[in-house]
Amino acid sequence: MAVSCFPGGEIREDTLSACYVFYGEEIYRAEQFFGRLRSALLTPDAQPLSQEKFDLEEAGWAEILDVARTSPFLFTPWRVMFVSGNEEAKLKLSAPDERLIKEYCQSPAQKTVLVVAIAGKGRKTHPLIKLFSSLGSGVVVNEELKPLKRPALLDWIGSSLRPTGKVITPEAQERLAELVGSDLRRMDNELKKICAYVADRRVIDLQDVLDVCDWGREVAQWELVDKLEEADYRGSLVVLNRLFRDGSRPENVVGSIAGLFRDLLLARLWLRESRDKKEIFGTLRPRIQPNWYSYQEKSKSFFNLAEGGSDDELNRVIGRLERIDTLIKTSDVPAQAMIEGFVFEYCRLRGRREARKAPTWRGRR
Repeated sequence: MAVSCFPGGEIREDTLSACYVFYGEEIYRAEQFFGRLRSALLTPDAQPLSQEKFDLEEAGWAEILDVARTSPFLFTPWRVMFVSGNEEAKLKLSAPDERLIKEYCQSPAQKTVLVVAIAGKGRKTHPLIKLFSSLGSGVVVNEELKPLKRPALLDWIGSSLRPTGKVITPEAQERLAELVGSDLRRMDNELKKICAYVADRRVIDLQDVLDVCDWGREVAQWELVDKLEEADYRGSLVVLNRLFRDGSRPENVVGSIAGLFRDLLLARLWLRESRDKKEIFGTLRPRIQPNWYSYQEKSKSFFNLAEGGSDDELNRVIGRLERIDTLIKTSDVPAQAMIEGFVFEYCRLRGRREARKAPTWRGRR
């Protein structure tokens, strides 16, 4: 084909085809190609392009091809058109439409590039895909866009970063692919966030990827807080081991745990101010939605915990976590061991308290 739709593929006026048809599951690459096409066809004096976009569920082929044959304004030498559709939708393709498409592709308008993107499974029996495929490579460039697998996905990441002047280490590249998968639209968004995060630094490393993109770790930290609210020692250890295995920073883990007790303190304050419990819970636990089946149970558990302690006790716990945080940053004491020790004591004392039906639990100073 005349041009690759990969980010690094070269686009030149002398090799352009009049019509490009992309179909398949990873249609985002077609959108990228259209964006690069517009950039490549800008004139040296930055004259604007004539560009139109059509949705096949709203526009017919007669209208689309009529626009394609209309000469652009004199100051816009090139016209680029993007036509999108979904394979699963009932895209109308009548006999007159087929005739119009064939006639246009055999005698396309000059200085006009038509890009057609059909999202779906890439079934070659689909009438529209079948029609464009039958026209031959000399008339239409057809490409099926399948989800990328490694190493093609890793190549795509590197190529996408090339225009920014940044490079990514192999470890960071592998982890990014692991976290995001083959969804290129999502991957492109994450790359933009990472580039903004590293600012003027040229090299993107593993820690940059973890800092910006590791939602799995964030979810695990939420899970750890849930296990602590339940005083589930074994469950807490399982989550802690996963966090440390995946490279979480100890100070971030301590911060998540301390956040639980700060939330309990804040809840106590707001309850004294007679604020509504639903409002308090929604503010402190926004990720737990009212329509979840476990919403009432989690809300009740949270307020039982908040109302069962005292301000002094919660402040002492937070103080102990602050000392652990200081030791992590200033000593060689194993961070995981200190955090596990805190979790063990907390769960043990919570268990004693609940066994005695006592209103409070106390941590060591």
